Amino acid sequence: RPPSWYAEAMATYFEGFQWDGKSYRFNFLSETRLPFARNAMKADKHLKLAELLDGDALGLINSDSEKALLFYAQCWSLNYYLSQTDNKAYRIAYEEYKKAVATGNPQPLTKFFPDIAKLEKDWVQFVCGL
Repeated sequence: RPPSWYAEAMATYFEGFQWDGKSYRFNFLSETRLPFARNAMKADKHLKLAELLDGDALGLINSDSEKALLFYAQCWSLNYYLSQTDNKAYRIAYEEYKKAVATGNPQPLTKFFPDIAKLEKDWVQFVCGL
């Protein structure tokens, strides 16, 4: 079973699409999730990366709906960042993480990103710039 943040990141990733009147074009930029994540990050009221990685979507839905919305938005944004970043080392590390999850024996994301503080800083900067 994948970690909650990752399961929700994958689910929300496919919300980013545009309809041109004939077909859908996936750009993976969720116009509904982005403002939640970006506004919270700009105000420094976002879930810190450690809290996000330890989060439980169902628990949040049952206890704090506002925090749950932020959790989903940030899950989407972390996956979007790690999938789209120009930082090749991050993209490779994330691919390795996803392979580990696919084996059914997921390792913590922190195993693949030894400088988690830098990752968090880069992620927040990226999202704030969208």
